[in-house]
Amino acid sequence: MRLISAALLLLLPSASVGAEPIPTHLCNLVADPARFGGKRVTFAADILTDWQHGTVLTDSTCKGGVELTSTEAVAEAEIAAMDKAVGTPLTGGYNRTARATFTGVFYWKPALPGQQAHFYNARQFAAENVTNVSVHQRSKSEVR
Repeated sequence: MRLISAALLLLLPSASVGAEPIPTHLCNLVADPARFGGKRVTFAADILTDWQHGTVLTDSTCKGGVELTSTEAVAEAEIAAMDKAVGTPLTGGYNRTARATFTGVFYWKPALPGQQAHFYNARQFAAENVTNVSVHQRSKSEVR
């Protein structure tokens, strides 16, 4: 019986995958990450990337962001739409802001002792769906 109980406990973290996502705002994830840790959520965010070191989901109404750590569960068509909206440095990616609605599991993983926190984002997100992708073309004065 103890082995069965232990096995069930190992399965609990994945239980949120089938749960109905909690609608929220990215700023809520940034402000109170422990509240949403391990939960399935849905929110809208801007997509910020340097095309080399990672992707961060942001919102201009709050400081901080959430690292997009996985898109493995996202349908290929949704990834293609996001990639097209984000663009690349060669296709004008610097002159636009892409925004989308993300659904998936949010993880709160505070830095371990000795870990350099300025190179580590404790707010991480594994996407399952990327929908409502849109692009805002920035004017020359907005591009830095």
